[in-house]
Amino acid sequence: MNVYVVVEGEKAARKIYKTWIPIVNPELQYIDYLNQLEQNNFFILAGFGQSQFLTNQIEHAIKDVNNLPFDRLVLAIDSEDKSFQDKLTELTERVEGIGCNVQVMYVIQHFCFETWLLGNKQIFRRKTNDDELQKFRALFDVRNNDPELLPANDERTWNRSQFALQYLRAGLRDVHPASRVSYTKRNPGVIATEGYFSQVKKRHLDDQHILSFKGILEAFI
Repeated sequence: MNVYVVVEGEKAARKIYKTWIPIVNPELQYIDYLNQLEQNNFFILAGFGQSQFLTNQIEHAIKDVNNLPFDRLVLAIDSEDKSFQDKLTELTERVEGIGCNVQVMYVIQHFCFETWLLGNKQIFRRKTNDDELQKFRALFDVRNNDPELLPANDERTWNRSQFALQYLRAGLRDVHPASRVSYTKRNPGVIATEGYFSQVKKRHLDDQHILSFKGILEAFI
């Protein structure tokens, strides 16, 4: 099976999916270029946060899969301020309007990719001395509550996605105070590892939180 993957995010998203996909399905091997395509490969096209993601990258991807021996197209995108279902409807209508000859699967990161990353309980100690993290936890404790329910941070004028990003960075800083472990949109750091993936998957399966994470577990099997 050959899989063409489109990720909406910047460099970090591409690096993470490049690492995580073979964990989901060890038979799949990453290729950098389409002319390397053989069998059981996956290729990633990144949107790099472009505002024209739906128009440009999806059209580009469908053109590729319609003309090359791919078996599946996977679209990974944040739901942002939309509901999971509304974003799914938006994507399916867009794809149907273009016309794709292969199976299409949708990975809706609800409400953003960082929401999934907040599911790793190991980066949130039961007790913390970090003042910022204490304030975040008082507003919403992602260690015990479903990260997909994280609200906006009105005090900081952050929307949900912005709050999720800062919450994640605070957690990483708290458990790795003496190191340079961090997460940015360009450099995922420790996120792009099998260990981190395993903790997020465990949270999803054990607590039935971050339900949209199910998408990545199904898209590459």
